[in-house]
Amino acid sequence: MRKTLPIFLLIALGLSACSKRDDSVTVGENSSVEMDGRANVAYGYTYRFGLPSKVVTQIQDRHIALCDQMGAARCRLQEMHRTTDQTSSSGSIKFLLASGDARPFGTALVAPVVAAGGALKSRDFEAEDVSKQIATSEKQTAAKPTAANQAALADVRERVVLSPVTVVYDNVAGFGEQVGNALSAAGETTTSSVAALIYFLAAAFPWAIVFAILFFGIRAIVRYTNRLFPRPSVSRRDVSETSPL
Repeated sequence: MRKTLPIFLLIALGLSACSKRDDSVTVGENSSVEMDGRANVAYGYTYRFGLPSKVVTQIQDRHIALCDQMGAARCRLQEMHRTTDQTSSSGSIKFLLASGDARPFGTALVAPVVAAGGALKSRDFEAEDVSKQIATSEKQTAAKPTAANQAALADVRERVVLSPVTVVYDNVAGFGEQVGNALSAAGETTTSSVAALIYFLAAAFPWAIVFAILFFGIRAIVRYTNRLFPRPSVSRRDVSETSPL
């Protein structure tokens, strides 16, 4: 028994060490939420992608599908904006994810963009320690357990367990698209110029008629007056005779 007792002690110590190391709960394929009592930190992520305008809508839908696949408990769509015109497309989406899933989700966003001919332009990361806010809110709720205090405490705690991920989609035109946009702009300029000319002629035409009537009317009056009162003609001979030279 003396020899077997140390063996059992070693096994027990080994199991205890393993249980101490396993202090995180996996929520994503490559992520975990720490449960070791460290500071309460609220994380936020922003990704900005450059894409050809024709695939912006497609990539937005792909990213929304990625969120839907994770389930509402891990990923939710908060806001979506989409702007499309004849020459460009842009948009943005704001997701809300379980804090442990936020960073792997951001990594997963890149692959569809690259496959569609786009690229990651920037990636911003921010972290805020909200431990003091939680402690203050807990004291206020304990002193006055009103609905407002309880809601404030729930909001600040939610910032720790949920992380916002904002995705911005910018239009980046390729060479062919730039040529097409230039031709389209030239066509619009020509159309605008022709329209302006038509408006000008439409505005000037009545005045042109008025001026034409006045011109020809005055001309006719002058001719008629000259016929009624002809000027005496002076010959060159009379001029030479009256000349002092």
